Amino acid sequence: MNTENANVPDTRDTGNGTTAGAIIIAASLLSVLMMAHHPSVATHDASKVFAEIADKAWIDRLVHGSLIFLLGAQVFGYIEFCSRLGFFRNLVRAGMIGYVIGVGALIGAALIDGFVVSDLGSHYLPARAEDLEAARHLLNLCSISVVALASLGVVAMSVGFGLWSLALLRESRAKNIWLGALGMLLAAGPALAVLSGAIELHLHGMMLVILCQTVWNLAVGVQLLRGRI
Repeated sequence: MNTENANVPDTRDTGNGTTAGAIIIAASLLSVLMMAHHPSVATHDASKVFAEIADKAWIDRLVHGSLIFLLGAQVFGYIEFCSRLGFFRNLVRAGMIGYVIGVGALIGAALIDGFVVSDLGSHYLPARAEDLEAARHLLNLCSISVVALASLGVVAMSVGFGLWSLALLRESRAKNIWLGALGMLLAAGPALAVLSGAIELHLHGMMLVILCQTVWNLAVGVQLLRGRI
C-alpha cells in the first residue's frame, strides 16, 4: 500500500490550480506561436548575412524576449504543480531542479540567439570585407553555444518531466496514471533524440521538441484546470 501521501493535510487552493493550469496552457501555445515566427538567415554571403541579421534584429529580439518571458511563466505554473504533487517528495524536488536547470539553459540560448547575434549584425554591418569574414567566426561560436545550451535545456527539462511523471505513477490515486505514462514517453523521446544525435537543435529540431513539450504542458494544464492534480 502506498502511504506516501498519507496523513498529509490537503491545503491546496483550487483557484491557484486553475490559474497555474491556464498559465501553463497559454504560455505553451504562445511559445509555439513565437517559434513559428522565428527569423532565419537565407543568404551565405558575408556582407549580406550581417545586413539580413541587422534587418531582422527587431523581430529576433521580440521572439526571443517573448520566449524568455513565457519560460518564466511556465516555471510559475509548475511551482503550483509541484506543490500539489508534494514538495516533500524527493522525486518532485529533483524534478523541479532538473526543470529549472533546463529553463536556465534555454534562456541562455535565447539570449545569445536573439540578442547577442542581433547586436553582432548591427555592429558589423558597416565593417570592411576582411572584418566580416573574421566576424563569421563569432557567428559560428554563437551557433555552437546556442545548440549546446539548447541541448542541455532539452535534456534537463526532460529529466524534470520524467521525474514528475514517475511521481504521478507512484501515487495511490489512479486518476493521473495516464498523465504519468504520457510524461515518461514525452520526456524520453526528445532527450534520447538529442543525446543520440538523431535531431539537431536548430530551428526545425527545436520546434519538434517544443511541440512534444507542449503536448505534456497541455495535459498538465488541463488536469490542473479540472482540479485533478
